[in-house]
Amino acid sequence: MREDARRMAVKSGMRPDEFQAIVAAAQGGFRSRAGMLVAAAAGYRRPVRILALDGGGTRAVLSLQVLKQVEELTGRSIRDSFDLIAGTSTGGVLAVAIGLLGMSLKECEELYLRCAREVFTMRGGPPGKTTSSGIYHAGKVLLLNRGIYDTRALNNIYQKECGEGRFFEYAAGNGTPRVFVLSTQIRGSEGRVEMPRPYLHANYQLPLEKGRRARYAHGGVHRLSEGLRATTAAPVYFDPFTDETGEVFCDGAVLVNNPTSVAIHEARCLWPGRPLGVVVSVGTGLFNQSGEEVALQKSEKSVKREVDAAEGAKPSRREEEKLGAGGEGEGKNRREWGGGLAFRVAQAVLESATDTEGVHHTLEDLIERDDVYFRLNPEVEGDRILLDEYRPEVLNRLGTIGREYASGSGEGAKKIARLCHRLNALAKSGLHGYGLWRPMSSRSYARL
Repeated sequence: MREDARRMAVKSGMRPDEFQAIVAAAQGGFRSRAGMLVAAAAGYRRPVRILALDGGGTRAVLSLQVLKQVEELTGRSIRDSFDLIAGTSTGGVLAVAIGLLGMSLKECEELYLRCAREVFTMRGGPPGKTTSSGIYHAGKVLLLNRGIYDTRALNNIYQKECGEGRFFEYAAGNGTPRVFVLSTQIRGSEGRVEMPRPYLHANYQLPLEKGRRARYAHGGVHRLSEGLRATTAAPVYFDPFTDETGEVFCDGAVLVNNPTSVAIHEARCLWPGRPLGVVVSVGTGLFNQSGEEVALQKSEKSVKREVDAAEGAKPSRREEEKLGAGGEGEGKNRREWGGGLAFRVAQAVLESATDTEGVHHTLEDLIERDDVYFRLNPEVEGDRILLDEYRPEVLNRLGTIGREYASGSGEGAKKIARLCHRLNALAKSGLHGYGLWRPMSSRSYARL
């Protein structure tokens, strides 16, 4: 019986290690030869379930409300509903917390509120208040390749939550899905500056054929805390992350803020014989204004007010030299650039570069079945909320918007209901439906 199942598995393209995993899981669970043969083939072909989480800083409190509703309607935890969980930046934090650390969504929400309270504090001024010295400091640290927030505070939180564990130590199996977080590699281990490229901190290796290279750089040797530092090292906001070998990383959102397309590619490589069952892409809010519009609204008048406010914080002579020497007019321009204009411009550019809807529109065209691809991204009215938002009233409003989107009577709630129906159907098919995880009754076999 086992040899027949092995031949069927090989014929369908299954790798030996996958067959062994199926056999190990099936011990004691089959009462007929037909049951094992059908389970081996159907289990291998069970459609793949993907969850991709956008970046967006503390706006992830909105994403969490969507995920809570999915758990409510399916009756299962998020990590039990998906085979692959991918995340960029704040989405990477969620991917690790849910997929690898097994944190509940409530615990994740508490983590974000703590980050907002403890991390998003100007180095040059008190929390939540952009003082003249704070504005000047923002421009200065930008020019010196540093972040405006205390990176050590963020790192301390990650280390406390993750400990010393590395990605490869959280190998998939026994309830742990495959997980990757996406960062941007900007410098190699030999110190040479490279063209920025996506880098995946993952708890798996791709089963590539001999002579074939992965499209994206992978690694599982970093600690979980290091992977989170890398994926959330947003330029302007935090310092870049340098690992033990000298490789330098910054926020994955610089190149790929919506990791859904990368996740689909990884799934194709991991399970080449299995179709896509469901692809869920969760955003951190769809705003009426694009990043470009936000930049245009930074009128000369508003920028002038910021620069005037910074005039009281004159740079020291040494700082003036760092900003560059020049004539009176040139020096004033440099002071203005270092006094807040640089920070505001870079902030607007970053918001524009991290747009997520382009990937969504492409996938919407390519994946025509509306029961496979689900984009869940609630609309948020009003001004764009930046990733360093910390005010409780604003975060509470985001949470309310997310809950109304997910559990109200609108299109968002209907879409989530369809998604959960699909997830429940997939949970009953393939490996689960053919009894690989529990013995089957004779009545169940009669239906095969």
